[in-house]
Amino acid sequence: MIEGARVRLTVIGVVVMFLFSALFARLWFLQVASESNYAAAAASNRIRTVYEPALRGRILDRNGKPIVENEPVDVITFDRNKAMSRGVHKLVVARLAQLLGVTPKEIEHRMDDPRASSFAPVPIATGIPPEVRTYVEEHEPDFPGVQVIRTAERAYPNGPVAANLIGYVSEINSEELRAYKHQGYRQGDLIGKDGIEQTFENVLRGTPRKLKVEVDSRGRVVRTIEERKPVAGKDVKLTLDLDVQRMAEQSLAQGMDGARHVQDETDKQGFSSYRAGAGAVVALDPNDGSVIAMASNPTYDPRQFAGGITPEEFQQLNRPESNFPLVNRAVQGLYAPGSTFKLFTAIAALQSGQLDPNAGYYDRGCIDIGDQQRCNAGKTPHGTVNLPSALTVSSDTYFYNVGRDMWQHYNTYLKEKDTNKDAADAEIAKGYAIQNTAKAFGFDRPTGVGLPDEAGGRVPDQLWKQRFNENDSDPRQKREGSLWLPGDNVSLAVGQGDLLVTPLQLASGYAAFANGGTLFTPRLASAVLEPGTGLDQPQPVVRDLPPQPVGPTGLTPETRRVIIDGLIGATTDPSGTAYAAFRGIGGPTVAGKTGTAEGSGKQDTSLFVGISPPDQPQYVVMAVVEEGGFGASVAAPIVSRIFQGIDGNANAASVQVQPAPIQD
Repeated sequence: MIEGARVRLTVIGVVVMFLFSALFARLWFLQVASESNYAAAAASNRIRTVYEPALRGRILDRNGKPIVENEPVDVITFDRNKAMSRGVHKLVVARLAQLLGVTPKEIEHRMDDPRASSFAPVPIATGIPPEVRTYVEEHEPDFPGVQVIRTAERAYPNGPVAANLIGYVSEINSEELRAYKHQGYRQGDLIGKDGIEQTFENVLRGTPRKLKVEVDSRGRVVRTIEERKPVAGKDVKLTLDLDVQRMAEQSLAQGMDGARHVQDETDKQGFSSYRAGAGAVVALDPNDGSVIAMASNPTYDPRQFAGGITPEEFQQLNRPESNFPLVNRAVQGLYAPGSTFKLFTAIAALQSGQLDPNAGYYDRGCIDIGDQQRCNAGKTPHGTVNLPSALTVSSDTYFYNVGRDMWQHYNTYLKEKDTNKDAADAEIAKGYAIQNTAKAFGFDRPTGVGLPDEAGGRVPDQLWKQRFNENDSDPRQKREGSLWLPGDNVSLAVGQGDLLVTPLQLASGYAAFANGGTLFTPRLASAVLEPGTGLDQPQPVVRDLPPQPVGPTGLTPETRRVIIDGLIGATTDPSGTAYAAFRGIGGPTVAGKTGTAEGSGKQDTSLFVGISPPDQPQYVVMAVVEEGGFGASVAAPIVSRIFQGIDGNANAASVQVQPAPIQD
């Protein structure tokens, strides 16, 4: 009995000793072995890092005029830790709310914003009036923890000029934060959202200030451990000319407004006047691809974003009834180019050896293509025309005939492909000369200008039709719908059918023609500069941004000479489609081409592209107005006024849009 009790006591003793040994071992591990780890953790808990944004770089025009800069604004900040340490937090919040005309709840909401640092003063109100600043400074004892600091926000000294090109800055969203977090972005940072602000974000942003501080157990700052000074962002010098840009925007707006007061006599759907709801203008230097002006309408005011835009205001900018003013139609809008595309059809026909430019063609006003009749605008007959005069009067039937002949060439050799493949392939390529020329001039891909969401255009051919119809469930319709038919080619020849281009693509293609055949990537900026002082002092160049030639298009001098004569006639010959728009404006001669593009269920789109001067071109200017009517009556007067501004006439008369003869 006694022996059993001893055994049990021995076992219990062993267990107790084992437990105490494990406890002592754990205590030794925590206090000795892990001492360095816990010390590091404790230090980490005491150290906080605070970031402050750097001054963002300016955006300048080609002459150094600021388009976007930074302006000082007064901001009320609140250091909650100081107020809490004195036990007056709620009292100060109430005083602030009364001073700013808001509720205490709104103040608390701003301080509780998860984007705000717990260890730095929280911005409460931005852009406060001088009298509020004075009151806070004169009553400092009543506002412990409250401070008025001066910071900077985006400013637009010329108003909303070039808004769609410049873009805007706004708070980084969760998707952007995931994409750019490795570049040092944090929640609450501002980031370029569109246009130049987005394209040159890494240049404009600069390096934020980094402040490491030590805090106590209550989260209050004890001392500054390390500070990295902010580095201001670099300035970007654009190729844009602010004066030409302003003239382009004014002229576009005037032309659109004028079109809305013109009766649409050709409209069979009962519309009383043209809608003219949107449009774009692009001006390029054809010698290097520099963008001189880029306008889009409707537009917006980037100053809405400078101090922070409300969700309701942002939604308004994206509603259909506002016609999407944030869209830059110069690079995102897709349009049938209409008769402006005849330039490229002419190049294709001449350089593939399928057209004699001097041969006469009798234009009766209409032509039969298979079982369909295709006609000029208003069925107007032009009599005998050759290539230059067909361009001058914009004879559709002439180019319908060219498109039909090229299709017949393609179809003939397609049938012979089985007997002599190599020879047939070479001849079939001639039948695709329009598409090949369009691709050589950049119409099948984005220009590479660098702006966000640039559209790529569309050059249709049989392969495109096959892809378009590949999901057709009816085998017969799928087979027939995939064929490249005569109607497809004649529509393409006059810039209709399934062909789509952006305004920038069209201007860039004309620029390549104007300079003799070199296609350039449109250039937005010429240099990145060290931050400027705004005191007209020279700024060191960080990096030049030279022109970027894509390559030759294959245009020959003979082809250019024949075509340019027809384009000069369009503005200088009384029979020319744009004669009324350019008559008596003075200055260098403008060569150009009107275009009127039809759209299913929509009114006609008005287009015009001009080159000046024709022999040594310095400018290519194009305009498009959605549902604006004939190119001769709306787009051509817009471009005419812009050329007057380029020639130094800043006070050119307003765009005069009038009902034009039925011609494109």
